Amino acid sequence: MDACPGGQQGSETMATAERVESLRAKHAALEARISEEILHPYQDDDEISRLKREKLRLKDEITRLAPDA
Repeated sequence: MDACPGGQQGSETMATAERVESLRAKHAALEARISEEILHPYQDDDEISRLKREKLRLKDEITRLAPDA
């Protein structure tokens, strides 16, 4: 017997996979911004720190949603 009536487990899995892909795209975009900021002659260390914290938060969420990733 299914734990989720109406086959919702499959749609929840799909929604989670889509969420993880979205988070990975944001994570990659932050990586690019961090690299860009580091190469800038007048780096904003506060901005770099903020971007790195956000990137780590995204990575933690990705790991929580897809532990095998």
